[in-house]
Amino acid sequence: MTKKSISYYEKKLRQMIKERRKVDNVESWIEAQIEAAAMNWQMMVSLHDEIINGKFVSLEHGSMGQTKTIVNPLLSTYRDVQRTHILHLEALGLNFKTQPKKMTESGAVGSDDDDPLVKYYKGIMGE
Repeated sequence: MTKKSISYYEKKLRQMIKERRKVDNVESWIEAQIEAAAMNWQMMVSLHDEIINGKFVSLEHGSMGQTKTIVNPLLSTYRDVQRTHILHLEALGLNFKTQPKKMTESGAVGSDDDDPLVKYYKGIMGE
């Protein structure tokens, strides 16, 4: 497999976010998450290729001269990178663990329009 650049994965993630959220642009505050996810995705693909093109197991000699079968140590690293990739997708809202409502809600905190106490206070103050 040809090695793809981080920008390839960033572009792919942006496109996925736009499609999922039905928007034309991705907010700038999410760029760091996209970059981290892209780097992780590239690493996962590289590890996958290395494992597939190599051996899953190898034979080694133990300290007592016995022959031991050793599993490719990259498999555990691949598993960890794959789990991290899934967490990145979740953070970006690109898997089913993310509720659709969270994809359309504003990230702004403290909207006074929906706060019943603020409405009450404005009502008694005549605002």
